[in-house]
Amino acid sequence: MKKTLIILILVLGLIWLLLMPAVVGWYVARAVPDWLAEIAAGEQAQFEPGWFSSTLDYSRQDADHYDLNLHTQHFPPLGLDWVQIDGQLQTPWSAAAFDIKGELSLRGATSLIINAPSLEIAGNVAATSGPVALRLNQAQNQDSTIDLELATLTLTDALGNILLASQAALSTGWRGLEDENLALVLDLAVDATADFGLSLNAQPVQRDALSDLIQGLQQLASSEDNSTAQQFAMLTVAGAWQQLSQNGLQITLEGLQIGTNSQFSGGWNTAQGQPVITGQGSLASLQTSLQPLVGLSTRQSPDDAMTLIQAWLEQLSTRGWLIIEGDRFEFHYPGLGDVS
Repeated sequence: MKKTLIILILVLGLIWLLLMPAVVGWYVARAVPDWLAEIAAGEQAQFEPGWFSSTLDYSRQDADHYDLNLHTQHFPPLGLDWVQIDGQLQTPWSAAAFDIKGELSLRGATSLIINAPSLEIAGNVAATSGPVALRLNQAQNQDSTIDLELATLTLTDALGNILLASQAALSTGWRGLEDENLALVLDLAVDATADFGLSLNAQPVQRDALSDLIQGLQQLASSEDNSTAQQFAMLTVAGAWQQLSQNGLQITLEGLQIGTNSQFSGGWNTAQGQPVITGQGSLASLQTSLQPLVGLSTRQSPDDAMTLIQAWLEQLSTRGWLIIEGDRFEFHYPGLGDVS
């Protein structure tokens, strides 16, 4: 009996140490080439499958240079993971490589962490930051999240606009609902000279319609003005939005903070009409806080951006959506006198 038990333990140990890594390696050896074919990686990618581990090297040599080096360990004996991932990503956005670590757990959870000591992105709006972290967590029957955190974020342009933030955090989350629907959550917090915050959720979001909407927006962003491709992209976006609305999409603005003393909230039942948004706060704080955002996004000088903001506020006041008393304001959309 003892010999049988010992033999059984040895067999199970061999299965655990040898057979399971081979099974996982067999799956990886077939799944990765299919994925590389989908993204048309071609000769830019070098994949070396193995029994206990596999490696992937991907290099793109164009205007932007990217080097990705990944090492996967199959069914590590001291963990509870199907696959553990370790690697680095070299990009034009950081002098140092991004460190990548991830795992696919036996419990069905997936996690991925990407870190870099700094970030530097050139362009019409230049962005620099200290340590940056991107985290993905996905588990069965639980909320899935993607979190981005940046320390000491600075946004600047050549016109003199500047936005300084000691910390910026963006979080998106989703969970499955019935009938192929999703619930989506978006949270943004920027700890700047004038604080910014956004909390938004939407449900039910039809999966196929959401996929079509994203695809249409991507096509719209890459197509030329007044082109046939742009027209098709706009039709795709309009059709996807119609599907989402007919499916009962409701969007809730839990909170929008612009500056330290201005708050907005509201909701939108997309199948029934226009959104309802209310807000209140300090007019001076609102203008000061909007100035760098408007200047950076519209490519206006700080003075011109402030002039543009004041013109917008006057239009809102004329329409009856903005009520101003001294430095205090109240915002109502639709206006208090509008007929629903």
